[in-house]
Amino acid sequence: MLAPLALYKRLHEAVRAELEDVTACVVRLGEPADGLERVPDLCQRLAFLRALYRFHSEAEEAVIFPALDAKVRNVSKSYLMDHGAETALFDALLARLRGLRKLEPKDVQRLAGAAEGLQATVRAHLVKEEQQVFPLLLKHFDDREQAEIVARFLCSIPLATVEKVLSWVATRAPREEQRGASFGVQRAVQDPLLRELLGRWLEPMATQLEDAVDVAQERCQADLASTSEPLGNGGSGNGVPINGFKNRANSNKRPPIRHIILMHDAIRAEFENFHKEVRNIAQAYTSDRSLLVESVKKLTKSFRFLQSVCMFHSSAEDEVVFPAADAASIKINDAILSEHSAEDKLFHVMGTLLHQMKELLLTTEEISSFGRLCEKLLKSIDKVKKLVNYHMEKEEKEVLPEIEHKLPYHDQCVLVWKTLLAMPLQLLERILPWVAAELTEEEMGEMLRNMRIAAPSNTEPALLELLSAWLQRGRKSHATGSKKRSGEDLAVEEVMGCASVDKSGTFLNAGLRNHTVKRLHVHESSPSLFQNASCAFGEDSKFVEAEGYNREVEMLADEHPAAQPIDHIFKFHKALKIELEMLESIAGNVVVNGKINEETLKDLHGRFYFLTGLYDAHSEAEDEIVFPALESKEALHNVSHSYSLDHKQEAMLLKECKTVLEGLCDKGLENEIRLGKAATLQRMCTGIRHALTVHVVKEEQELWPLFAEHFSTKEQDALVGQIIGRTGAEVLQVMLPWVTSALTQQEQESMHDSFRNAARNTMFDQWLATWWKNKDNSPKSQTHTESSSGDADPQTGRKQADASAGLQAVASYLQGSHADSKGILPSIQQECKAEAIHFKPGWESLFRMNQKQLEEAVRKVSSDASLDPQRKAYLMQNLMASRWIAAQQQTISAKEGKGTVDPAQPVTKSFFDVKKGIMGCKHYQRRCKLVAACCGAVVACRFCHDEVSDHNMNRHETQEMMCMVCGTRQKVDKSCANCKTEMARYFCKFCKLFDDDPKHEIYHCPFCNLCRRGKGLGIDVFHCMTCNACMSLSMKKHVCREHGLESECPICSDYLFTSSMPVKELPCGHFMHSKCFKTYSRSSYTCPICSKSMGDMSVYFKMLDAILAAERHYIPLQYKDKKQSILCNDCGTRGEVPFHFVYHKCVNSTCGSYNTRMA
Repeated sequence: MLAPLALYKRLHEAVRAELEDVTACVVRLGEPADGLERVPDLCQRLAFLRALYRFHSEAEEAVIFPALDAKVRNVSKSYLMDHGAETALFDALLARLRGLRKLEPKDVQRLAGAAEGLQATVRAHLVKEEQQVFPLLLKHFDDREQAEIVARFLCSIPLATVEKVLSWVATRAPREEQRGASFGVQRAVQDPLLRELLGRWLEPMATQLEDAVDVAQERCQADLASTSEPLGNGGSGNGVPINGFKNRANSNKRPPIRHIILMHDAIRAEFENFHKEVRNIAQAYTSDRSLLVESVKKLTKSFRFLQSVCMFHSSAEDEVVFPAADAASIKINDAILSEHSAEDKLFHVMGTLLHQMKELLLTTEEISSFGRLCEKLLKSIDKVKKLVNYHMEKEEKEVLPEIEHKLPYHDQCVLVWKTLLAMPLQLLERILPWVAAELTEEEMGEMLRNMRIAAPSNTEPALLELLSAWLQRGRKSHATGSKKRSGEDLAVEEVMGCASVDKSGTFLNAGLRNHTVKRLHVHESSPSLFQNASCAFGEDSKFVEAEGYNREVEMLADEHPAAQPIDHIFKFHKALKIELEMLESIAGNVVVNGKINEETLKDLHGRFYFLTGLYDAHSEAEDEIVFPALESKEALHNVSHSYSLDHKQEAMLLKECKTVLEGLCDKGLENEIRLGKAATLQRMCTGIRHALTVHVVKEEQELWPLFAEHFSTKEQDALVGQIIGRTGAEVLQVMLPWVTSALTQQEQESMHDSFRNAARNTMFDQWLATWWKNKDNSPKSQTHTESSSGDADPQTGRKQADASAGLQAVASYLQGSHADSKGILPSIQQECKAEAIHFKPGWESLFRMNQKQLEEAVRKVSSDASLDPQRKAYLMQNLMASRWIAAQQQTISAKEGKGTVDPAQPVTKSFFDVKKGIMGCKHYQRRCKLVAACCGAVVACRFCHDEVSDHNMNRHETQEMMCMVCGTRQKVDKSCANCKTEMARYFCKFCKLFDDDPKHEIYHCPFCNLCRRGKGLGIDVFHCMTCNACMSLSMKKHVCREHGLESECPICSDYLFTSSMPVKELPCGHFMHSKCFKTYSRSSYTCPICSKSMGDMSVYFKMLDAILAAERHYIPLQYKDKKQSILCNDCGTRGEVPFHFVYHKCVNSTCGSYNTRMA
């Protein structure tokens, strides 16, 4: 037997197929033949599909998602937000289609784009449900529970539609699935009347003929469209009079239309009860949090029921009563027609206040503002009550009397019957007892007779009996003399296992209690979705006006919290929305006067690939960093899964669009074919904009707030660091200007500050300052001094002159009479004679003193008794700071162009491979030489410079190069300004690095501010912000040690941060060269720095266990009872162990290491 929920999946298939066909019909409206004549039929089909999808969404919200939430957390909210966006897209497309009067190409193209956007959004939503929701239902619910969900699903669809929906879905469900669903549902339902009704609903599915597929679909579309058709005088043929009643008014009976007033009275009473509950809570305010929580829960249940009743009653009026009045030539005030939307707005405000009260009690220590929220809620209730009562009074005075006067008795019965059919069974189960509670015996009998009069001849007897039973339940409550109860009091208890329940329909309302709260979540989070959905239709779309209530809600909301570090990552969304609108706009301008505009197409091609690249990087960062971080929190499991599925669907949309775009760029195709592809591309761009906009807005409204709630500022900084740590310099150079162009100046500065803070342990600030140096909107570096700029102020110049004078004084002292015959500087001067090109003897020589010579000079000054204390302190201070001062002086000289080499001096070519004629040096392949800023030497690379010089070359200070092809000396660039020769395949303008070796993969890390070997950040490496090191992606989980790589190799003493040799991280977090590790590990297994084990030594330790076990019989007697105090290097445990000459095992049983030492 197949799973009963297979029927649910078939509904998806039917919706997808119909939506695809409707979209194709919208596209074909532009065809010359009778396009406008097809619009009414298309409107009817779209209205049917919209109604069906609305019932599907509401049934999910009322039944499936609450059932799933009871077993799996954090799944449904994303799908509920989708429903809000999809509803807006359906309404907007239908409104635009109904308002179509001329088939202008531009209007048709906009309609086609809107249809494509709707199709893309709904298709992605349904696929996500099938990939996440459907498997979860199959996993967590057995067949009986699945059948119960299907039964509740059917009972949450309005009665007028359920049979039509089943007939439509049956066209795609195999007979085996139909029989399985029918059998399972009847087996799950215990109540005989309900079981019989559901069985009759499902029975046609199992018995219909396969050749009736097309007829069934056409009939159900026409029937659904006629549900809201007005009634005519003298009856509409919808039913046959029973018990001799004729189609005329009966003066001896209460007019049937007045039964609607009973509903009005019940709604008024429920408002009074709800207002009283809130007032009692406000007056009896207590500091007992648990009592307040229970009170708010009870209020929320009452609110949900009241909102559901008003919502479905308004829907019945809009779809049944008002069309019937219009058909009877009864004029209805426009204010009455528009008041339902105003009521929805005020209900939303009430729901927002209740949500704030609940959040205040559950998440905030201070609850003093609870009373203020109660007062706001009371005022809001008064507003809603006043508006609803005013609306109902106008209906009772202006509309219902006219209907009573103009419609025959039978037609009035049918009208009231149709208002009942506009509601689902699960709501009728509560409404009918609620309304009947105040009826007399005679009124009850009259209502039952009217139901039988109005019901069509083909109405299921079980349905009439079931509704009669619910009416009598309320009447019995009245007959017992019990106090009048509210609809919530009359509601049955929520029961999940309905198979064990004997009372009629007790399981139907299990979903209803969650129904309106889920819709409330949609309202709270969907206005911006609606607003974005309207972009394709313009500001005149009707549904846009319905969102004005959002302002009042915003007034109720608390002030936005302070900006969080993660906020700046989500600022990417703002630029993305602008880029999507630009892409759609350019796609619409590709065709001009029936021809392809090649320039516009080229612009579109570039923008599309630009957008695709950035969005792929953004999605990858979310999938691999952001979403796993959310899932790591216990309370947030499953919250991001649907968004990962969104990324897959969006990648498919972009891939499909790319295929069409590449075909459009083929100039060899005929013009007509290219025009068709251009139209398809425009529709696809609209669909992509809708899908991506809905996705990013959902992220902002659901996921974004979770970071402020569940992540500390430090954790957010770490996340930002991980994200940008996987972003290469080239991507940052493109992305940062793109994102910041959509931000205000304050937001730009805040974003840069956030990135700097996340990368504070790195060189990112220096890289950013260098990159933005020549930009007008350059953010000021926080760490760079005035020496980074070309010009220095006079005060800085004086300081530099004073520093130079201090060093000159030190040099004069050391060279003068106070220096002995073994003077320090003379020896250095002798070394310089061979290469006078580097430095002239003087204070600059201090820069070349090694540490031993510097310490010797300080001791010499300190021990010189001929110097007065002030002079001695002056010399010692300048001597100890000599290296830093000399380096600053050389940097300034280089920037001012004070080279000592004649630019006209001829420089010979150098080669990487002389035989093959590959220019460069033994280190790099390149076609240029660099001019060292420190000394003016023209060298092939910095390593060549350092090998023959007594100082190191600063690669970042290099400003000039010399082309080895034509000999032109010029500014550093990738190509020669004279002969246009490319200097190398790879060029980095930050490191002034050229490399023409095709085998080398090099990237520039903006956080190391160095070029490194590898494919790039986010490809095969990432930058750890704590360690300040580029690491393989396989090392995502490692021991972080702040500035761990900014140290010397413990074996060879080479500086690891700038070393070109591969580096290995030890388990303890220390680093050494991989080559050094191989050599060192042959003789030792402990870290040379912290002495922890460098690997898994369990096998070796077991071997030692065996050795010591064999040796215990040979220990000398004087040592057998002796104990030794030890400290374990691996776990840090101290303890006493039996004496041994060499080996001592850690006393910690979970450790067992022999890596110990005497304590």
